[in-house]
Amino acid sequence: MDTKETAGERITDAFEAMERIAGEIEEASSLIITCHTHPEGDGIGSMLALMHALTAMGKHCDAVCSDGIPRMLAFLPGSDAVKRDSDGEYDVVIAVDVSSKSRFAIPANSLERILSRCKVSICIDHHIAEKPFGDICWVDEKAPATGLMVYKLIKHTGIDVTPQIAVCLYTAILTDTGAFRFENTTSECLSVASELVRYGANPSLVAYHIFERKHCGALKLWGRALMRLRINEGIVWTWLKLRDFEETGALNEDVDGLINLLRGIDGTSVVVLFREIGDGDVKVSLRSFGDVDVAEVARRFGGGGHKMASGCTIEGVTMRKAIRLMLKALKEELSHRETA
Repeated sequence: MDTKETAGERITDAFEAMERIAGEIEEASSLIITCHTHPEGDGIGSMLALMHALTAMGKHCDAVCSDGIPRMLAFLPGSDAVKRDSDGEYDVVIAVDVSSKSRFAIPANSLERILSRCKVSICIDHHIAEKPFGDICWVDEKAPATGLMVYKLIKHTGIDVTPQIAVCLYTAILTDTGAFRFENTTSECLSVASELVRYGANPSLVAYHIFERKHCGALKLWGRALMRLRINEGIVWTWLKLRDFEETGALNEDVDGLINLLRGIDGTSVVVLFREIGDGDVKVSLRSFGDVDVAEVARRFGGGGHKMASGCTIEGVTMRKAIRLMLKALKEELSHRETA
């Protein structure tokens, strides 16, 4: 099997994709599931839900996330079974909420070995990808969350949706729709969320862990970001440096939710959060309103995502230069929109 970063067979028809994936799962005896690096609710929730479903089918299944489980998601059933690495061999590799091999949450050496020995690799994702990886790659860019796609797959296989599966998928959908506040919220995802509650998901418990439960370090970190807030020509931005995490005792995952808070600032077109992640590397998270396509801007820097929610990493630059480069690109995009 070729494990290079090559385009897989991209399937957009949901029924065809589920038939193909269900067939591969049925024939497999051992499977490994992963998500993307620096995972959030959709990636972890989808991975755990699928792990529970495959285990119920009698399959040997490992869930691997090299970054571990974010603190706020540790309440999800099965989170304690997630591994950071694996030395096993598997018939099938399934990646959820990611279709770029470089972002798989399996250490690189282990990933190459696993892919070279597996029979088939599968990606289930709702993000735009020019060259999705996988022998079978089910991409639905209109889906509000990968968790919704996994829900359909589980129902397609005939596996009962247990309370454990329900709470994982409810969390996946809730987080990627911003508690059903974002424009990707559809009648279908609201209907599925209702079904998941009927299957045993507890909305108040999930909301508490995701949106309300914070530790002191996270709040101090957010305070620093808010103090640095800048607004210019409809663009709101702020930044965090490595020392901010060290001095507040916050973790990388504590950034989650901050950019959504900034979305609420009145009169903005684009919100940007810059975060230093290494010596000369700056991670950029982007959110937009209206017609501003931040995915197009992110792609200029090797990133991607959705039209209204994207990200990238600018390598080998100072924070000051990263901010300057991104603001220039965003202003060009805004200007283009105004004259189009």
